[in-house]
Amino acid sequence: MTGGQVTVSNTPCVDPSVELSRLEKVVRYNIRRYCRLMNRSQNSLAPALGITSGAISQMMTGSGELKLGKVYLIAKELGVSIDDLLDDKYLKQDEEFLSRLPGNKETAAAGNLQPRLFINPVPPVGLEPTLYRF
Repeated sequence: MTGGQVTVSNTPCVDPSVELSRLEKVVRYNIRRYCRLMNRSQNSLAPALGITSGAISQMMTGSGELKLGKVYLIAKELGVSIDDLLDDKYLKQDEEFLSRLPGNKETAAAGNLQPRLFINPVPPVGLEPTLYRF
């Protein structure tokens, strides 16, 4: 560490809060990733952590704190190491891929998608409203 810079993973960062934010993003991303790979919901982790599914949801969206003890319990429950949850390899890979897409949207990264609703403005054939009474 030189001149007030924090170096983690060979990435110089002037503000430690930026590095902490990135680290939390990586851990959340990897928890989602391993849950998907193991065909588990995030809420299935709640009993092992001794918290509610709402608390898991808050923790995973960033509105709740991500504490080391909880990260340890999540890693244990998923059968991975804490290092696996701290590894930013797959997040970097997705970010690089998304940066090459036209109309790049950061929210399109795996695990960050919001549900999109499609409303068809034209009803299917045969269901048109009619003025005739039968």
